[in-house]
Amino acid sequence: MKILVSLLAILVLFSCNSKDEKNDLNLILNEGKELIEHENRNENRDTIFYYYQTDHSVVDFDTLISDTHYYMKFYCLNDSLVFNETFSDKRSENKNLIEIAVAHNYVADFVIQRDGYEFPSRLTKYDLKDSLSDDFIKIASIWKNEFEYVFENKPVFRATIAQPDTGYQYSVLYTVSKNNQIEIIRVDDENN
Repeated sequence: MKILVSLLAILVLFSCNSKDEKNDLNLILNEGKELIEHENRNENRDTIFYYYQTDHSVVDFDTLISDTHYYMKFYCLNDSLVFNETFSDKRSENKNLIEIAVAHNYVADFVIQRDGYEFPSRLTKYDLKDSLSDDFIKIASIWKNEFEYVFENKPVFRATIAQPDTGYQYSVLYTVSKNNQIEIIRVDDENN
């Protein structure tokens, strides 16, 4: 008899919970309908992504200046981390189209050897953030890094940082000290 009473109590509790769950379910369904209706009132948008191809090229620089050996290797990370909205003829045909170009970041790895010791470091676009705006750093990548000249027994490099597929770019002249610190010399505006 105790088992029957316990079973009956459980069924009563379960039926009470079921009513609450049904009310909760109806509330959720109504909210979902409202959300769908709201989305249908807004314009639907299509999105196209353009991905840069992987880049496996490497640019090397190797020189000896005043008993200090400088080695630089510049290459692509192939990381697809730069997203920028783009505009093409497809956009004029479809006003709801959003086009996004996905590009890669590049880095320069340095090794400086002197007195039997090696000092490695890496230059990324974030190392240039003090000389360029944060908004520009987010949408840009270093796409070129070249040796320029020797100044005060240190090599001077030019990193070109740009928003992909635009003429919006800056070049940054910098040097790497014997202690492997990156020192920015000058920033040139190369916007077209």
